[in-house]
Amino acid sequence: MLAYSVPFIPTAIFWWITGVSGRYMISGFLGSASNGIYSVSSKLPSMLTMLSTVFMDAWQLSAGTESSGDKNEHRRFYSHIWSLFQAGVIICAALMIALAFGIAAGLAVSPHILKRLMERDMGAVMYMVIGMMVGSLYAIVVGSTTLKVPQPAMTFADFSIVWFIIGAAAVLTPCVCALTLSLATR
Repeated sequence: MLAYSVPFIPTAIFWWITGVSGRYMISGFLGSASNGIYSVSSKLPSMLTMLSTVFMDAWQLSAGTESSGDKNEHRRFYSHIWSLFQAGVIICAALMIALAFGIAAGLAVSPHILKRLMERDMGAVMYMVIGMMVGSLYAIVVGSTTLKVPQPAMTFADFSIVWFIIGAAAVLTPCVCALTLSLATR
């Protein structure tokens, strides 16, 4: 197994160098502000590439196990799976484009609204934010009791640090992107 995987080590290293070198070139030619915008902008397409890579890795395993039997059945199977994959990629790309437009609109509108709110009533805004965070936490913990078929409320035994980190990353990523863009454009 080691003899098989050793040639992939330099390949992975060179792909990493290729992926990172663009940032250095952009920083060198256009400046760090453009590099920040490029770094933030490349996050969404890299997620689509990652999902595609996961599918392709799983597909290789499935294609190998399904290769025995009737050739017409294989062609239908491969054609069907490939069509589903293409549809999934197109849908994901469309959703990511819509998300990008939503983020752009939010970045264009939010600072102005927040600035006006913060100028007039800084204390009230802070209390509203804290109140909304407490309300969201309450809805997460007790929300399952309000279902059509009530479920028990969340307890510490139900808490998973992994899902907490994933959720925090999902919530904080737009905030970090907005902060990076605002710092990069100053």
